[in-house]
Amino acid sequence: TAEGINPLDTSAQFSATISQPTHRRQSSESKRASPSRSKKLAKQQSTHHPGNMIDAAVVKQLRLYVEQIAYAHKSTNPFHNFVRSCSVSMGASKFLSKILDQPAETLNDRVCLTNPLTQFGVIFATLVYGIAHPGVPNSVLVKENHHLASKYDYKDIAKKHALDVAWEMLLEDTFDDLRNVLFATPADMTKLRQIVTVCIMSTDIYNDKLKEARDHQWDTAGPSKKEVFQDQHGNFECRPNARTLDSANDGGCNDDVNGGVGDSNVVKKRGDSVDGLLHVMIPELRANLMMEQIMQASNILHTMQHWHVYQKWNRRLFEEMYLAYEMGRDPVDPSTGWYEAELTFFDEYVIPLAREMDKYQVFGVAGGECLSYATKNRKEWAVKGMDMVRTYVQEITNEDQVVGGATGARVETTANASQDIIHDDGEFDEGASTCTQEA
Repeated sequence: TAEGINPLDTSAQFSATISQPTHRRQSSESKRASPSRSKKLAKQQSTHHPGNMIDAAVVKQLRLYVEQIAYAHKSTNPFHNFVRSCSVSMGASKFLSKILDQPAETLNDRVCLTNPLTQFGVIFATLVYGIAHPGVPNSVLVKENHHLASKYDYKDIAKKHALDVAWEMLLEDTFDDLRNVLFATPADMTKLRQIVTVCIMSTDIYNDKLKEARDHQWDTAGPSKKEVFQDQHGNFECRPNARTLDSANDGGCNDDVNGGVGDSNVVKKRGDSVDGLLHVMIPELRANLMMEQIMQASNILHTMQHWHVYQKWNRRLFEEMYLAYEMGRDPVDPSTGWYEAELTFFDEYVIPLAREMDKYQVFGVAGGECLSYATKNRKEWAVKGMDMVRTYVQEITNEDQVVGGATGARVETTANASQDIIHDDGEFDEGASTCTQEA
């Protein structure tokens, strides 16, 4: 591809998540399994070799689909390109594995995420959410009265467009066999669309109302055993003295609460009404929050990795926004406030998110590592950031002069970006073997 990497290699991440049919019922053996056996079965499910389960025609279509996703990205974008999407996808894959590797006694909290379709949906979302990105913020599209802005009601324009493009490709006749494996019923197709939508929309980091709602839900569905109720307006209420949820370990979640993504036919207690409030299973609420948090953390994972990884992607994002400024599409020169904006971003979003990850131990040791690197990167940026912004501007200006145009310089930079993606972006800690990307 124009990105200089082989998009077919990425399909292995998809294959691992669809190695078992989503409609397969839980075997009597797994129902009777001990906690240690349950953990072993869950791990086998997440790591099973796809070649034993998936027909060659399906694998071929999967590879073709990933290739089309690659070409649908804009290679002229220094930041929002297929290399970037692959990086985010690898981060999400690693976070999923960390969740599924947790002790068996916590399976009830993450039961929804053991569903292969859910896992596929998370990885799918990370790989497609940058498709056809315009290379400018949504605010620019709104000011330009771009046709996409009006199409999507001037909100979340790039994300909604990316989802539509990816979904339309998936529905093409070319991928009939792939869809037959993914979707045992029409409900499965609806479920996947719902999962992907929840994941992609969760990356809207500047929506204060959404952030406040998620914070409240995390407080509601924390580690302690409580029951949760939801009113007709979507507000949550926690009742600690209600019956325990220990017995609700039957392997699924409800579809229609907060974008629930499990098997609705196995939830026994869901739907009870008390004082006019709808009973919500804590596992399904936690699973949705975990799914969103995987997407959010993967989306900004470069800020929670080694300094050189953070700087690589920080520069590319700056470059993309500076290009929009040079072209006259964005009136704001990013160099005037980039230093301060990064500090604010760390203080108000990155570090709080990393603290949540560490606090709830959803991602095992990875949460603590992300928090450690985020804190270190913030401190180093506070010292070096101003000089680095000046360096960014000088380097970009020199590239434009040498290549003879801003766009040409960006294409070359984007293509070269793939050479170290496996080495840099699949790791939380290069010194920790438990967090090394398994390429």
